[in-house]
Amino acid sequence: MTEFHPTQRSIGVTAALLHLEEWRADAASRHMSLRRYAETVMSDALSKRDVPVVLDPDGRVLNTDAHHRIYALRALQHETGVQLTMPIHVIADYRGRSRQAFAEDFVHRLGLGWFGAGASGRRASARMASLPKSYATLRDDPLRSSVGSTFDAMGLSGKMFTEYVEFKVGAALVERGLYARLSARGLLPAGSRRLPAAHASAAAVLVEIAAMLREPEMHRFLVEHARGAAQLAQIESALAARE
Repeated sequence: MTEFHPTQRSIGVTAALLHLEEWRADAASRHMSLRRYAETVMSDALSKRDVPVVLDPDGRVLNTDAHHRIYALRALQHETGVQLTMPIHVIADYRGRSRQAFAEDFVHRLGLGWFGAGASGRRASARMASLPKSYATLRDDPLRSSVGSTFDAMGLSGKMFTEYVEFKVGAALVERGLYARLSARGLLPAGSRRLPAAHASAAAVLVEIAAMLREPEMHRFLVEHARGAAQLAQIESALAARE
C-alpha cells in the first residue's frame, strides 16, 4: 500500500476497526478466507476509489481523507499479508516549496488538517509539525469513535459535512457538557475529562450523544457544517427521526 501519512493527530480506533470486522463478516458470508477476500473483493473495490492527497516538499503522500479506512486496510494487510493498493488524487503538489510555504497554504488556503483544540493560535508550521509521522503513531480518540457510531445509527454520514466533522462535533459536545451529562447518568466518574476506550461503543453513551445532537444548539451546529442543499435535507431528515 502507498505509504500514506496522516493529516490529523488522532483517530477513532474502535470506529476504524469496525471496517475490519465488516470485511471479516463479508468474507465469511461468501465462504472465503480473509486472505482470499483481500486478494479479490477488496483489491477490486479499492481500485475504484481514489484517495485525495497532497505531496509535501519531500514528496511524501499525505492523505486528506479516508484515515479510518486506511488504518483498517493497514490492519487487514498486516493480518493477511496481501499488499493492497489505492489510487490517489493529488489535490496539491508542494514539492520544491519551503516547509513554511507548504504549511501556510495547506492550513490557511486549503483549510485542511485536524490538530485538536490545543492548536488554536499556533502557527501553521507548528501545527503541521505536530502531526504524527506515521499511522503507527496516531493516537486513539474514543470520542471520535462514539460520534462516528452515533452518526451511523442516526443515518448520518461524515460525507454530508465539511472535513473532520466528527472531531468538530466531539469538541462541540464536550464544550456543551457531554462528560458532565454522562457522569450524571452514572456512565462516567464525576469530573471525567476523557471518554475511556472501553466506553466508545457503549449503547448508553451513543444514546446520550444522539440526544444532544438533536437539541437545538447542536442541531444548528450540524446544519452549519452541511456540504450543500442535498446534504442539508438528509441531515434534517436524520435529526427529525426517532428510534
